[in-house]
Amino acid sequence: METDKTTDQYESSNSTDHRRATEHLKQIIETQSELALAGFDLQAFMNKVVERMLLLTPATGSVVEIAEGTEIIYKATSGSVAPFVGVRLSMDNSLTGLCLRDREIKISDDTSEDPRVDLAACKRVGAASMVLVPLMMGGNPMGVLKVLSNKTHAFSSEDIATLQLMAGLLSGALAQQLEMDARKKLEEALTERTLELESRNEQLINVLAELEKASDELERKNQRVEETTRLKSEFLANMSHEIRTPLNAIIGFTDILLRAKINNQERGYLDNIKEAGHGLLSLINDILDFSKIEAGKMSVELIEFDIDKVVEGAAQLMTAQCHAKGLRLVKTIDAQAPLRVLGDPERLRQILINLLSNAVKFSSSGSILLKVECATEESNGSIVLRFSVTDQGVGLSEEEIAKLFQPFVQADGSTTRKFGGTGLGLNICKHLVELMGGEIGIESKKGEGAKFWFTLPYRIATAEEKSTTVSDTVSVSKRTKLDVFEHGLILVADDHPANRMVAELQLRELGLSAHLVNNGREAVEAMKTNSYVAILMDCQMPDMDGFEAARQIRNLEIDSGKRVPIIAMTASAMQGDKDACIAAGMDDYASKPIELKQLCEVLGRWLALDDGCQTRNDAFRAQESVKSDVLSTIDLDSLIRMFGVASVCKLLLNLIATTDVIMKELQITLESKDRERLSALSHKLIGSCGTLRAWELHALSKELHAAVDTEKWDDLNKKCADIQSAFARLKNKSLAFVEDSGHKQN
Repeated sequence: METDKTTDQYESSNSTDHRRATEHLKQIIETQSELALAGFDLQAFMNKVVERMLLLTPATGSVVEIAEGTEIIYKATSGSVAPFVGVRLSMDNSLTGLCLRDREIKISDDTSEDPRVDLAACKRVGAASMVLVPLMMGGNPMGVLKVLSNKTHAFSSEDIATLQLMAGLLSGALAQQLEMDARKKLEEALTERTLELESRNEQLINVLAELEKASDELERKNQRVEETTRLKSEFLANMSHEIRTPLNAIIGFTDILLRAKINNQERGYLDNIKEAGHGLLSLINDILDFSKIEAGKMSVELIEFDIDKVVEGAAQLMTAQCHAKGLRLVKTIDAQAPLRVLGDPERLRQILINLLSNAVKFSSSGSILLKVECATEESNGSIVLRFSVTDQGVGLSEEEIAKLFQPFVQADGSTTRKFGGTGLGLNICKHLVELMGGEIGIESKKGEGAKFWFTLPYRIATAEEKSTTVSDTVSVSKRTKLDVFEHGLILVADDHPANRMVAELQLRELGLSAHLVNNGREAVEAMKTNSYVAILMDCQMPDMDGFEAARQIRNLEIDSGKRVPIIAMTASAMQGDKDACIAAGMDDYASKPIELKQLCEVLGRWLALDDGCQTRNDAFRAQESVKSDVLSTIDLDSLIRMFGVASVCKLLLNLIATTDVIMKELQITLESKDRERLSALSHKLIGSCGTLRAWELHALSKELHAAVDTEKWDDLNKKCADIQSAFARLKNKSLAFVEDSGHKQN
């Protein structure tokens, strides 16, 4: 009987424990449901947690403490702690501080015997025992969930497990709330930044409008200044010629009278008249040369002459003046200097006489040294000579040197200056030297004399050389064949037919041949079977772009040991684009539209020049034209000057055909909202339109390319509509030009 009674008690105890466990689990599930209903309201979530802790555990009070710096804040409270919500306490010397520092659960079964707690504070809230669980986020403690009881040893291991479960739920809620707060702050910051950018954009639009207005006014003023300059130059030229005629008569009759039988006094008078006449003639010549410079009509010849004779002649002309002032004139010519060269002897003589005259004018004693040296000599028969005139005169200060080479400006501009002159001589010398492809400069110190020097490139003359004339102005109706490079084959890789055609015509102007391919893959294949002196490589092409093609070509060259210069051609112009080209193995970089002068310069850094290389800069000056308004439909005059009417007609028809295709693709791309394809199409338009000077379509394409990744599709559709309209205008103007030119369309 005793055994049966014991068994009944055991079964009754188990049944009670089971009911308790079931009830506890039910309460936990209800708690989780209530917490779920709290949603993203963190405060409501915390309030639910501390309230449910009174049901789930034997706690008489519960609190959520959040750490802020060195303090803790009671964010949510229940039971005996309820009146203390919002209280701030120091974490120093507290059980909460230890819990956060050690990142682990802290238990005090009897606070009256626990030195880690504030006993007075525990008595205020009736805390005979307590349990603290840290609230963690990403491995860092944010606060604690604490329960307390008015009884000692109140909390079992099951209570602690429940507390840990609630702490985990609360940690997740805190993390979610912090993420939402951070996102909200970011959204607010983005909204604020957007409003700021919109405001700045509006300000920028206003500034651009003002700048456009100011630019128009400046353009009108420039036109008036140019017209005034032209009229002044014409007046100076006409005046110079009108004065020269009677002046020549005065000097001529003076020479006749000097040969007659006259007394010494009369001869002195006539000598003074003749000297004054020559001085006035020199002044008129300077004015005439200056008017030619301003009008762009100064020219230089290219003929065979003897360097020594020109230098000797200039020195002989100054002998009398040097003798009159007691000066000694010394002339030295480098033994390595060639006997005969191709260039302009008269302009060289003019520069030397001007510099020698200044040396005599500003010297009262000592000597003047005229020196000719070989600066550099090239293997292709070219040479650079350095000429210098050194005196022991008054010298110049740094401030006076800064004034030199400017028109109508002298180092000493005061009304009491000792030496006369117009101040035009050095400016004319500077222009002549630069026109012939050289440089000019000065080395001087006040009171220690001066050394004027200049360099000029010449080609050493041979028996077969012929004399020609090169001017810095050429009639627009004539086109000059440059042929500045030694003959060679250039590989041109570009997916746009118009760009390929322009490159071919430009290379022909430079005396080079072109092999044209459509993309990078064809360029790599061409390198396997042909030999080229250089490669012009577009960067953005279908199938294989220029960057990958350059890398593959460099790999092909490893075995051969030969490196062909690769020059990038792209419509982009940012430093990052240039860096990408160099990183891919390219050697140089040119942004579209590529002018003939720019192409010559970049090729000149990598290819051998022909024997006429010293004239190329002057020839380019001759062919350069004033750029038209960047918003004009197309600059036909510039194209005609470069390529001629027939070639321009072919280029325009090619441009229309290829752009027609792009316009259709553009519409399809807008419908499919493919930003990557839209960027590629706009980039292609930038290159082709810039190459053929279709400035309006070029500018609109650049705007579209810049806006592809940032603007809404409604705005992009509007920009594409503007591009379609601009192309219609370009097409109409181009077809009209082709028809007027009598060129048949295929």
